[in-house]
Amino acid sequence: MKRLVRSIALLAMAMLAVPVAASPAQAAPNPNLIRNGWFSDPHVNDPGSFERLTTTNYREKQNGWRVERNDIDVFGTRLAQYGQSRQAANLTGSAPGILSQNVTGLEEGERYVVSWETSPDTWPGCERKPASEQGFSVSIPRVAGNNYTPFGQPGNYTTQSLEFTANDTEAELQIISQSSNNWADCGAMITNVQLRRAG
Repeated sequence: MKRLVRSIALLAMAMLAVPVAASPAQAAPNPNLIRNGWFSDPHVNDPGSFERLTTTNYREKQNGWRVERNDIDVFGTRLAQYGQSRQAANLTGSAPGILSQNVTGLEEGERYVVSWETSPDTWPGCERKPASEQGFSVSIPRVAGNNYTPFGQPGNYTTQSLEFTANDTEAELQIISQSSNNWADCGAMITNVQLRRAG
């Protein structure tokens, strides 16, 4: 009986010693290379208001992003109308702006996908500006780019994307408001920006 118990114990120890193969998710993580993709930093204290980011104050106010033309408004959680206590960026503050971020950690020759969620402007009164006039472009300069338009009603966020092949280990992501001059301070909302390896 003792021999049987000892044999079972040795078998159990041997099984525990066998390494378990890592799952694909563990073996090959696919992190989001975008910083602050939800525009949660800085936090807008009044959820029904916004914080304006300009070409001169972005370093202090918006972690990860640069404002390169005019200004961008970060809408509080209620004003953004996304839900889930999420904030969003309005690409046209007082005038059409440019938002950019330097991305590192790419592998040259690999395919990547930039994705985001967008909605027509949720600022009260901007619903009178057609979504077709609230366009913007997303690009990796000298690599890939396209023009986009939000659609549906304000607060109806939909996912869009851009795929590209990295030609270096670093890249710049540019998001450029192309909002029309009609109601020039109304433009597309954007949030949940991600950049991950394709597939």
